[in-house]
Amino acid sequence: MPLTNSSQYGLFTQRLLQRLNKHLAITYQPYFVFREGHTPLDPAWQKLPDDFHVEQLTLQDYTQVVGLSSWATAEEILRRLEAGHLCTLVCQGETVAGYTWADLQEINDAHCDYPLPAGHAYLYDAFVANDFRGSGLASGMRAACYAQLREQGVTGFVSISDQFNTPALKFKQRLGGEPIALYRLLQIGRWRVFHYRAALAQPSHHSEKSG
Repeated sequence: MPLTNSSQYGLFTQRLLQRLNKHLAITYQPYFVFREGHTPLDPAWQKLPDDFHVEQLTLQDYTQVVGLSSWATAEEILRRLEAGHLCTLVCQGETVAGYTWADLQEINDAHCDYPLPAGHAYLYDAFVANDFRGSGLASGMRAACYAQLREQGVTGFVSISDQFNTPALKFKQRLGGEPIALYRLLQIGRWRVFHYRAALAQPSHHSEKSG
């Protein structure tokens, strides 16, 4: 089974699943756990534009990211920082263009029970502001996050992407990401019908590599 059949199919399926969730409270979520950062990145993917710089969010300046996305309340950001989560910022001057979070303790997704390997970090909630999308910041921000975490002793990186989120899967593939687990979740309202780790099919030698 390829990571994604086609961009059009993946996006159509993702939108259909979103509508099922919104109108019928049916959640079907197949998702991959990815291993990242174990292969050298293409230098072109690592470079940020010259007028951007990287920072690490601290308790003293946490308000920089309050309100940038729907979940980003002051309470939630403080909770994450106080729990030891790390946030890499990419800024243009004093403007935060994007950020990504890392948890060094666990894969903190509400559903996933995949154990975080020792010495690894779980990367989550990557965000690029609308005004900066399409400028190649996402990959440069990821590379900066790898570098910051390696300075703190992290040796590997894990992330999650929905199976039908075609852009996210292609992004992971360009970064050299490797799927290491596949989960399938079905929930109706509050009733969880199933959530299990499925077998990862071996890629066919005759199939084209997407991305």
